[in-house]
Amino acid sequence: MDVSSKEILPPSKVYFYTCSALAREIFFFPLCTGHFYCTKGYEVDRGRYDSFLLIYVVAGKGYVYDGPQRLEVRAGEFVLVDCYQPQHYGTDDNWEIYWLHFDGKVARQYYELCIQNGPLLRPDDAAMCARQLQRIYEAFHGERSVNEADVSRRIVNFLTAFMQPPERAKRQNKATDIVDETLSYITENIAKPLPLASLAQNVSMSPFYFSRLFKRETGFSPHEYIMHARVNKAKYLLKFTTLPLKEIARSCGFSSECNFSTAFKKISGVTPCSFRAGNA
Repeated sequence: MDVSSKEILPPSKVYFYTCSALAREIFFFPLCTGHFYCTKGYEVDRGRYDSFLLIYVVAGKGYVYDGPQRLEVRAGEFVLVDCYQPQHYGTDDNWEIYWLHFDGKVARQYYELCIQNGPLLRPDDAAMCARQLQRIYEAFHGERSVNEADVSRRIVNFLTAFMQPPERAKRQNKATDIVDETLSYITENIAKPLPLASLAQNVSMSPFYFSRLFKRETGFSPHEYIMHARVNKAKYLLKFTTLPLKEIARSCGFSSECNFSTAFKKISGVTPCSFRAGNA
């Protein structure tokens, strides 16, 4: 949604999200995310807002208070804030930022590990961390349903990078790049057949090693992830279009309406018709 404020300029946007009960139980989950263009005078000074906040400065500079200490935050830097405590941050100049409020059952433990040297973070691969945050924002900004497992994976990726030594982070980032490339490929080609061999070939790996890497990074086999991605897209089309089931099945990569209905019920627990009618 658009943001209306004297200090927050167009085309700034913010998105709020209510996650599923399952996500609250087992995942890191987002509460809200945004992309802001802020002018001089933008300031947040508030009490408790139960979550943790990650801010990435794309351009310009701002500040955040760590207790009584004021820290300058510049382009390319991150700051991680415990919003279970009062927060105070903003800009005296101007800045462009991506931000995410998130939480999870082990978020506190991750937070404590990440901020051992303070809340201002300069990870070895800032570009990867920024990309993870931006991809989460894009999941809400785009016209497709949110994959809660994928959002959680991205949160884990940047939190892990914040606490890793450089050499280990580089190895992790290479694996993340391979999986990210594959996830983008799947999203862009969801209506087409996506055999394991072609996914592996696309990133110059053998099917065996690609499958192991993909499972380790996402928690899903390639086939499981593709089926969930297809069902997630189908959920969006069922809720926000009037397309017939046959057309939805085709556009989501299912070979027939029957196969679509079977897969949808297996993953969602209800039929496509029941989901469209709101009985889910």
